[in-house]
Amino acid sequence: MMQGRGVIATGNGVPPVDAGLAAPDAAVAACPLPVLGIVGPSGAGKTALLCRLLPELAVAGLRVGVIKQASARFDLDEPGRDSDRLRRAGLARTLVAAVGQTALIEERDPACQPGDCELADALGWLDVGALDLVLVEGFARAALPKLEVLRADGPKRHQYRHDAWVRALLADHEPEPEPESEPAAAAAAASRLPRLDLADATAIAGWLCAYREEFLARRAGRTGGAARSGELAR
Repeated sequence: MMQGRGVIATGNGVPPVDAGLAAPDAAVAACPLPVLGIVGPSGAGKTALLCRLLPELAVAGLRVGVIKQASARFDLDEPGRDSDRLRRAGLARTLVAAVGQTALIEERDPACQPGDCELADALGWLDVGALDLVLVEGFARAALPKLEVLRADGPKRHQYRHDAWVRALLADHEPEPEPESEPAAAAAAASRLPRLDLADATAIAGWLCAYREEFLARRAGRTGGAARSGELAR
């Protein structure tokens, strides 16, 4: 197991994968891999964290897929290239394949809004058979386990105070106490969340590896029980 410089403060370590929450999004529940969100307001450092985290996960032997929710339209193609000309001629989907890279571009209605892209759509494009873990940057309102990024000098959403799907805090400071108006149950639950050092990518990667192991063990237990009772026939 990887060792990091540590945790700002920790509650019960890795929270149980199933903690009596409402059902996750159907696409997340159907995915055979753990899917975890990285949430926080714009400018909190989510992408910077992923750039430090992915090499650590690669060292641990994990193949990671990342889904990033964009706030505006974007273009991966180069204007004037053959693939760009074909797309602009009316293709609904363009797949560009080269040695070492493949890109699939789906054209959507220009009138689509950022919220029209659902997490289920994005998960559907991933080849989960080639992955060990899926991390999601964005989709903060989706029902899936999440890690919240908190920086002392950055914007804060404090999503953990009202979202029971937040499983750990990634912070460079001791998060502020919950306001007195916070419901007692919510405040107690938040106080038990692990708080990992945002600067310690090794420790965060270790937490993710432990979470993945627990997820797979629990999933194997559920699958085995269903198989013994014949429930998997359908």
